Amino acid sequence: MATENKIGICEWTMPITGPYVCRFVAELGYDGLQLITGDYEKGFPLSKPVTQQAYLEEADRYGIDFASITTRVTDFYCMFDPPGSEEHTIVRTGITKAIETAEVMGIEIVMVPNFVKSDARPPDRFERLVKELQWACDFAADHGVLLAEENCMTPEDTVRLFDAVDRKNLRLYFDLQNYYLNSGLYTPDIIEPLYPYIVQVHAKDGKNGDLSGAPLGEGDVDLQRSIEVLKLFGYDGWFVNENYYDVPPLVTERDDPVAAIKKDLDTLRKVLA
Repeated sequence: MATENKIGICEWTMPITGPYVCRFVAELGYDGLQLITGDYEKGFPLSKPVTQQAYLEEADRYGIDFASITTRVTDFYCMFDPPGSEEHTIVRTGITKAIETAEVMGIEIVMVPNFVKSDARPPDRFERLVKELQWACDFAADHGVLLAEENCMTPEDTVRLFDAVDRKNLRLYFDLQNYYLNSGLYTPDIIEPLYPYIVQVHAKDGKNGDLSGAPLGEGDVDLQRSIEVLKLFGYDGWFVNENYYDVPPLVTERDDPVAAIKKDLDTLRKVLA
């Protein structure tokens, strides 16, 4: 029986970006893309009408969908800096631009990651995170958009976070490697408490502490069991490949990144079948 799940890939992980990527992933056989707004230093390119139109035209031409949009501004600037500070202002601008872009492009979900400079795990950041997500969710609701927060907090803290934020349009972007990589948690074991909040899933793998350092199914992530548990609970949403084909170690292991990207698609198809 054919799976209901669609398989996408993250735009920022590939050797090709920009509107042409729609043709690239379609010819490889993917169902769609998770887009990225781009860097603050470049004015968040996807927020520009000319860029949006180019992507929409190419997606229509090649028959692919956009799973969601992410803004990685929180990786490079701290959302927990004092309100009115430079970094806090940049983060809010990035989130605002992503939500406005999603509305214009007809994309339902905006992902906001909480890693690197905006790591959500330190206990003293919890209350600030609640307030920032409440602000972002309220802004997103005004534009008909769901906000998907991605983190590697414990399941208990994540449930506490959702209870504290208390917004109907807040969701969880669930990553199959991040919890193991950052906290040593076995991914299949944490799906049950988090499942009610999950809206989309990133699939990536790695060995020996490498972020996205192995082909899907060949690293330390139990890809097969993780997907089995998600399907057991009824998950029928997107699986978005987030293996990084543009940085080591994957970029140095093969001369042909296209073969690696296609191999991971084939692996996901087999596991989902």
